[in-house]
Amino acid sequence: MYRIDHNGQNPTCMQDLTKYGDRPKLYVCPDGDTTPGSITNVDAWSDYILVPLHSNASPEAIQMFCTPLHHSGAGANALSADGDVVWCNKNEFTAMLKRMIREGWSTNQKVDPIN
Repeated sequence: MYRIDHNGQNPTCMQDLTKYGDRPKLYVCPDGDTTPGSITNVDAWSDYILVPLHSNASPEAIQMFCTPLHHSGAGANALSADGDVVWCNKNEFTAMLKRMIREGWSTNQKVDPIN
């Protein structure tokens, strides 16, 4: 919905998404221990990391993910640009993030949640 409402552009922060989901609980991982905060500063406390993507990003590019720390470093739940949510083990997850950076899909060239 965000891309439709914003001429094909991707969100750049979690706050951009609160118009579409304003319940703080949506922004915490069920496997984590974060207490939801105020929706007005969701980027400060959310368990999820939004990856700003260029409009040329592949549909399988990771748009958002939960920190692998909540899953004992085994991997992460990841939302792809096409809306699929998948579990990625650590190797798959790391490989996809490296591919995203190599191919220039992300506007943030320092995405490295593993190390």
